[in-house]
Amino acid sequence: MKLIFILIITLTLLVACGDSTDSENDLPLETPEIVETLELIEPEELVENVENVENGENEEDIATLDILDIHIEEEQPQFIYIPPEDRVIHEQFFDSAEHLIENIRVGWNLGNTFDAVPWDDNMFSMLPTELETIWGNPITTFETIATVSYAGFDVLRVPVTWHKALYDDDYNIRADWMERITEVVNYGLQNNMVVILNTHHDERIFTFLDDGLDESLRAFTAIWQQISAHFADYSHMLIFEGLNEPRTPGSPAEWSGGTAEERHNINIFNQLFVDIVRASGGNNGDRILMVPTHAAAISDITFADFVLPTDIAENRLIVSLHTYAPYFFALHVGNDSVDTWSADNANDRNQVIWGLDMAYDTFVSNGIPVIIGEMGAVNRDNTESRAEWANFFARAAKDINIPVVWWDNGGLGLSLNPGDGENFAIIDRNNNTQLFPEIIAALIAGTEEDYWVFSGMSQ
Repeated sequence: MKLIFILIITLTLLVACGDSTDSENDLPLETPEIVETLELIEPEELVENVENVENGENEEDIATLDILDIHIEEEQPQFIYIPPEDRVIHEQFFDSAEHLIENIRVGWNLGNTFDAVPWDDNMFSMLPTELETIWGNPITTFETIATVSYAGFDVLRVPVTWHKALYDDDYNIRADWMERITEVVNYGLQNNMVVILNTHHDERIFTFLDDGLDESLRAFTAIWQQISAHFADYSHMLIFEGLNEPRTPGSPAEWSGGTAEERHNINIFNQLFVDIVRASGGNNGDRILMVPTHAAAISDITFADFVLPTDIAENRLIVSLHTYAPYFFALHVGNDSVDTWSADNANDRNQVIWGLDMAYDTFVSNGIPVIIGEMGAVNRDNTESRAEWANFFARAAKDINIPVVWWDNGGLGLSLNPGDGENFAIIDRNNNTQLFPEIIAALIAGTEEDYWVFSGMSQ
């Protein structure tokens, strides 16, 4: 079923010289029945040296998305945070990736939703709403995203699996799927949130091994050409992230750095991603882009072999990293898991700090911005420890100018025993309320010291 939605958004164009004129430009209201693609880049045309790309300059007018006056009729949850005007995200912050990083606080993932994958071919006949809810989360509504925004989050990461909504061997994306993704992207923008849109769980068509690489690059090209073309005229508040955690699922080194072959090929994917977006016109000429290391992992070997793509737009790239540290507290479910964490414990602190310090030393200190696109701690009925951990993590990252994005997969239960799910939810999407306001307050307190006081923690 085709979804029709109406957006009324006022855009003010800021000319590069500093003068301004008023102009109205609504976001796209409808998507064609077939999403138009650009001409595919054949794999044999790829330059083997991923660094060999001609440098250039690109001056684009910058648009400012005015903030809509949004209200939720129900009683606001406790710990509600509404930022003062000088903390609101504006398009002028997008003149460089570093400037943007300095002006965002903390993000939230719409996890296990559009990235939910039914692992059989029935997915190709499923409706968008079925594909969205196959892992048990409810339909995403405007009210849900407004709840997240009003809780104090100013970044919305939207993980999306695209291969489940393709309709032919040329990797064309179903129009109804693109429409639904567009609708939720618009929810974030209307709530004055920076929106990160990616490819996620697409390992069925993306391989990072030499065997099958050419066809994977063809699929990757087709998908990102369609996404880029569709959102080309969207404001710079929309960020593209080429890959989620690129790796070979089930391989021996899946979570320990991969192989030299995989790390090299991920560099090729990252460079191709940047080239595709830059060639697609509109605001994509200087849109901020995110690129990951192998598995978005923090380690000596993934950092050593990572090559930052060359880019015709200056200072528009961000390295995407994920960390759930300490592992046995934050992620592991079952035997050897730990349900306590304390900032007073040096070992607890160091397990958080070492990864952040490595990211700072390798990238941030060299002028390359970083976002921790996923972090979080599962629910072991240990709210106090999780809140203390979240506060410390956010503060430690903010101190070195690295924003963090909480992984919320909608899991509402406990993660205590083997077989339990990884339950990261801090927002109750069924009722649009804060599930753990203490954790949300602590997380944001780490980045907004001037405006938050969290009981029991020093400012």
